[in-house]
Amino acid sequence: MATTEAKPAAPQVKTQRERSPAYPFISLKVAFERAATFDAKLGRHGAPYDKAGIAWGYKGDGSQAQQTLSALKYYGLVEYVGPTNDRKVVLTEDARNYMRAQQASTKAQIAQACALRPKAMQTYWARWGADRPMDEICLDQLVIKDNFTEGAAKVFLRVYDETIAFAGLSDGSKIDPEEDGVEQEPEARQERAASPHLQAAPAPILSAAAIRLAMPLKGVGMRQEVFSLAEGDVVVQWPAQLSKDSLQDVADWLPILERKIKRSVSTEAPAAHRQIDLGDDHTQAPDNDEL
Repeated sequence: MATTEAKPAAPQVKTQRERSPAYPFISLKVAFERAATFDAKLGRHGAPYDKAGIAWGYKGDGSQAQQTLSALKYYGLVEYVGPTNDRKVVLTEDARNYMRAQQASTKAQIAQACALRPKAMQTYWARWGADRPMDEICLDQLVIKDNFTEGAAKVFLRVYDETIAFAGLSDGSKIDPEEDGVEQEPEARQERAASPHLQAAPAPILSAAAIRLAMPLKGVGMRQEVFSLAEGDVVVQWPAQLSKDSLQDVADWLPILERKIKRSVSTEAPAAHRQIDLGDDHTQAPDNDEL
């Protein structure tokens, strides 16, 4: 009697879960509300990272707590202090100043700065502005070109619309991602060059106060130098520990940064200095050994 050999089972292919680009899953308005609840429950001293979610009725280290903390951190409303194995969550000065502020204009300045802190918000604000294209066009951009999942794309559009409306941003506040340190994909640069509508976008006119409030938070293990100018502050951050290769990379980058800064130089002296003889003093860039 003939016997048939059993065919080996086909190997199971483990599919990798799709992951969308990072973005806050709640709007800025909700984030401020969560920050206020955090402050009411835990106060200025904050809480250990794995207990912070209790402030919102979540399991301390559950996924809901982690998502909420990530969203608040994207907007610059919380920061983590201490070593990785003993991190603590505390509110930032921006979060506290927003809650304490009595003037609507002060709240608006903080809100505008926080709204544009998340990289995703900066990127699409520069592309779309306040009057973004219809949903179908935006969804195609997010899903087909930018690798969002369909569900994440819909959530991001809701967060984008609610945040822009809450912060009171208009196209007059539009920023150029390249000037703000946001790297654009080549495709995005081509769109900006090809579209007269995007080319005609107004120059950045965020208020100096809003720009100051948008200053990046200094993270743990980072060093920071602030050099004040009449037009605003120059802020440089770098890791406290650098390898020789990284130092060389920074040294190679500094001339590129200098060229970009020169594009912003005006032939007209700042108003505050027009009546002052500045003499021949010039500020010299630090040597590589000083970084």
